[in-house]
Amino acid sequence: MADSAGGQDILAKQLNYFFENNLFNQGNEPGIHAPYIFNRLQQYEKAQANVRRIIKDDLNHLYGGNAEYPTPYYGKPFKAEPKGYMPEMDEDDGTMSAWYVFSTIGLYPLVVGEPWYEIVSPLYDNITIQLDNGKKLNITTKNRKSPEAIIKQVKYNGKIISDFRINHNDILNGGTLELEYK
Repeated sequence: MADSAGGQDILAKQLNYFFENNLFNQGNEPGIHAPYIFNRLQQYEKAQANVRRIIKDDLNHLYGGNAEYPTPYYGKPFKAEPKGYMPEMDEDDGTMSAWYVFSTIGLYPLVVGEPWYEIVSPLYDNITIQLDNGKKLNITTKNRKSPEAIIKQVKYNGKIISDFRINHNDILNGGTLELEYK
């Protein structure tokens, strides 16, 4: 993708423009992976900030991904209500729910077929996932003082992960993913 855009710097500029000008629409399923591309561009803070905005803030969705909803939507894409998602997500609620769950635990499978999960700041300070093989994945935060805090360092079972992604096969071994904040 970076090569086809003219390099990582150009792709990063395009991605920044995309988010800064409200061109991202959480209701448009083909683009929901976009904030995680920042991780692959080594712009981890931008990935975290954009995912957090999508999870928690009112957003201006300037266009619809669906002809049934031609009016732009302003509000939270996800809400703690019986119908917990924005109007045009009505036919994609399974995918959108999976996006929300992955994003709130701080892991996201960016590329289908790759065994990697991108790491961003989770919504919760302590998460335990019971794996099918009987082992557990624990995700913990360290020194997080606010929801907007940015991850400074990632460790898995004590080893530093410098590229903010973790392999599915490592997760299957169980252990602790520790996210230390600035």
